[in-house]
Amino acid sequence: MLFFQVGLVGGYAYAFLSNKYFSPRTQAIAHIVMLLLALLVLPITPGEQWKPSATDDPTNHILPLLVANIGLVYLLLAATIPPVQTWLRRTYPNSSPYRLCALSNVGSLLGLVSCPFIVEPLFTLETQLATWSWGFLIFVTLSALGSLISHRGMGGATGVLLYSVD
Repeated sequence: MLFFQVGLVGGYAYAFLSNKYFSPRTQAIAHIVMLLLALLVLPITPGEQWKPSATDDPTNHILPLLVANIGLVYLLLAATIPPVQTWLRRTYPNSSPYRLCALSNVGSLLGLVSCPFIVEPLFTLETQLATWSWGFLIFVTLSALGSLISHRGMGGATGVLLYSVD
C-alpha cells in the first residue's frame, strides 16, 4: 500500500511541477521521453535476484521489487491524467476535462473487480504479461499523440492551471 500511495502522490507531484515550471512544449517533450523510458522495463517480469530464499522474510523484498520493476511505469500512469486534463482544457477551452477522472476511476474499479474473478482464472501469467505490455505500449503511443496534438493546437498558449475550480 505504501508503494502505491507514494507512487500516486509522486505522479501528481511530477504532473504539477512539470506544468508549473515547463513550457507546454517542454512539458510535452519531457512526458514523451519519460513514457519512452518506461517502455524499457517491459515486459514487467522480475528476475530471479528478486525472489527471496526459503529462509528470508518476503516482506523486505516487496518494496524494492515494486520500485525497481514497476516504479517508473506506475509513476507515469499516475502522472498522466492531470496533464491530459490540462492539454484537453488548452485544446478545447469550453469543455470540461474532469470527466476523464470519472472514466479513470471506473476503469480502475473494473480492473480491481475483474482481475481475481476473470483475468487470473482464465489467462496464464505469460498471457497477462504480454497483454499488459501491449496495452502499455498502446497507452504510451496514445499519450504521446495526445501530447503532440495538444501542443500543436495550443497556438502558443502559455499556462493553464492544472487544478482549477469551475
